[in-house]
Amino acid sequence: DRAGDETSITEYNVYWHAATGIRGPKVGSIPGIDFMEPTCSGLSCALIDRSKTVDGEYVFERGAYGDNEQATISLSGPGRVEVTAFETELYYDSLTVAGVELSGNMTEFVPGSVELPEGDVVIEWSSDEFETASGWSFQLRQDGATAELDVDATEILGSGFEVVPAYGANELTSRAIVVDITDSTSTSASTALPGNKRRLTASQASQYKRSDTTSHQSVEEFPPIETPEPKQQSERWLHRPMPNSEGRVLWVEHRAVQLSEVAARPGRVRGSFTVSGLDEAAATQPAVRSAFARSLAAQLPSIEDGRMQLVRILSVRSGMVKIEFEVELSANSQVADLDRIEAELLLLRTGQRAAAR
Repeated sequence: DRAGDETSITEYNVYWHAATGIRGPKVGSIPGIDFMEPTCSGLSCALIDRSKTVDGEYVFERGAYGDNEQATISLSGPGRVEVTAFETELYYDSLTVAGVELSGNMTEFVPGSVELPEGDVVIEWSSDEFETASGWSFQLRQDGATAELDVDATEILGSGFEVVPAYGANELTSRAIVVDITDSTSTSASTALPGNKRRLTASQASQYKRSDTTSHQSVEEFPPIETPEPKQQSERWLHRPMPNSEGRVLWVEHRAVQLSEVAARPGRVRGSFTVSGLDEAAATQPAVRSAFARSLAAQLPSIEDGRMQLVRILSVRSGMVKIEFEVELSANSQVADLDRIEAELLLLRTGQRAAAR
């Protein structure tokens, strides 16, 4: 297995190792690939359950979550994430996997997968200050976690190998490990190996001070890393409309809400408000929808006709509807205008004296 973080490792030097502890001749080197196993940063990392399967895959789970959670999982690709459960507050609580943003109730569409590109990969989780759901879980398969080195040896020159990580010409001896080997060529029932090759079976014995680790792996027969076949089209589950997790949908704007539209597009702001005592049938009438849009636009600066658009209307509970909207700035508007709209929406949401001001 590679080191968990190869930031300071350019290669691994492999030497014969005698039972007496003396280092023998160098066998070869394995180049580093900037590998990094998943690491979590953020206030909510302790709330995310993390485990590892016998196959080496990582499992991340966040069940019934809370408000204002934030965590970032950083790793190296390529790899694959398979989402096995997913339900969050639509739009406002999301899990972004290598740039693919997931939000809402996706129970009908899991399991579904996201391919991770080569290089640095980030998985981000966040929830806002209102409304929660049952959470999510996914399995992460990371390619490149193991490496292999072919040894063309006619003579065994030690009882094992010493593997020493290095940065250029500087070896990091404090992080070296020793693996014991046995020559299984004469006892192997398989076909003889070509040329002068021998079958050497290695087992990790120590990290200098010989630990009790007993994992085993055949050096010569190390399985190749399987690369996923390229898909002719992207995952179908990522392009289907997301069902609602917040209430019953009464009306939805012409465009279907896709995963790519979970977040507001550049130059736009999304928000919502609830109205009590409004009949469900009346809330969906064109005249009522238009009145809502005009009334809200009148409260916000720099909004031109047609720039306020209702997205969905939902029945939250009996006698209460939720109206989701999107605000778009005109082409000649400034970033400051967008900031003022966001500030105005925050004041309206808080109510009381702040909204009046």
